[in-house]
Amino acid sequence: MRIDVITLFPEILRGGLDCSILKRAQKKGLVHVHLHQLRDYALDKHRTVDDRPFGGGPGMLLKCEPLFRAYEAVKAMGSDTAEPGAGVDVGTSAEAAAETPVDSVEGEGVTATGTVKASEPTPTPTPVTRTILFSAGGKLFNQAMAREWSKVDRLIFICGHYEGVDERVREALADEEISIGNYVLTNGALPALVVIDAVVRLIPNAVGNAESTESESFSFDPADGGGGSDGEGGESSGHIVEWPQYTRPEDFRGSVVPRVLLDGNHAEIARWRRAQAAERTRRNRSDLLPPAPPVA
Repeated sequence: MRIDVITLFPEILRGGLDCSILKRAQKKGLVHVHLHQLRDYALDKHRTVDDRPFGGGPGMLLKCEPLFRAYEAVKAMGSDTAEPGAGVDVGTSAEAAAETPVDSVEGEGVTATGTVKASEPTPTPTPVTRTILFSAGGKLFNQAMAREWSKVDRLIFICGHYEGVDERVREALADEEISIGNYVLTNGALPALVVIDAVVRLIPNAVGNAESTESESFSFDPADGGGGSDGEGGESSGHIVEWPQYTRPEDFRGSVVPRVLLDGNHAEIARWRRAQAAERTRRNRSDLLPPAPPVA
C-alpha cells in the first residue's frame, strides 16, 4: 500500500511514523508513506496557500490552485504497492526467458523446437485509490472504514487547515470527507496520523498476532465471547466495545481478578465476556447500540 499525505505540517506526522507498528510496517515494505508539503506547490514568492473567503467571515481558506496542483502531481507519482521481493528475479531478462530450452515435445506454451512461446501480456489491474479530505464536518471515522481502506492499493489524504478548504476541492478531489470526532483541531495532520495508524495495523502481517486485531473493540462479534469472526467467514458486527482484561498478579492491592477467568471453563469465560462487553457498551458507548423498540 502507498499512502500520500498533503499537509502544511508534515513534521507532525514524522514522529508517529517512525515508531512502533508503523515503523515496522514500513520496514517490511507493507506500506510506503510519503509526506508532501503543500507550500511546495504554491507558485508565488511568498508560497501563499490561503486567502480570505468570498462573502466575508473570519479566518482563511486553503486555495484551489496549490491544492489541485499538489493533488495532481502526487496522483501522477508511482503506486509503490508491490511487496518486498515481488516481480521478476534480478538477472533474468524477458528476452532470455523467451528462449529458455525445454523438453522438445510441443505443448501449451512450448514450440516444437523446445523454446517457450511468447505469452500474451497479463493485464495489470488498475490500482484502487481513495482520496480522503479531513474536515470537522465530515463523516465520523470508524473501524469499518479502517478495515475497508486497509484493502485498497493507495490512499491520498488532504489535510485541511485554517477555516478549511475551498469547496471546489471538496467537490472535485475528495472521494470521502472524514472527521475523527465531534471536536475541532488546528489542522488535518493529526487526524491523518490517527487514520494511518488505524488502517496500517489491519494490513496483513503488520501486527505480530493477527488475532489481536480480531478480538478488540469494534472488531468482534458480540455473540462470540472469544472474539474473532462468526465462524462462517462473515464480517463481525463490531458494534460493541471490548470486555475487561486482566494479567498477573491475581491480587493487586486488594483488587482481585474475577474467579471465572481463572477456572478454565471456556464456556463460562465466553458468557462472562459477552455480559461484561455489553454492560461496558451500555455504560460508555450507548450510541453504538440499536434503539429500543417503541413501547406499544
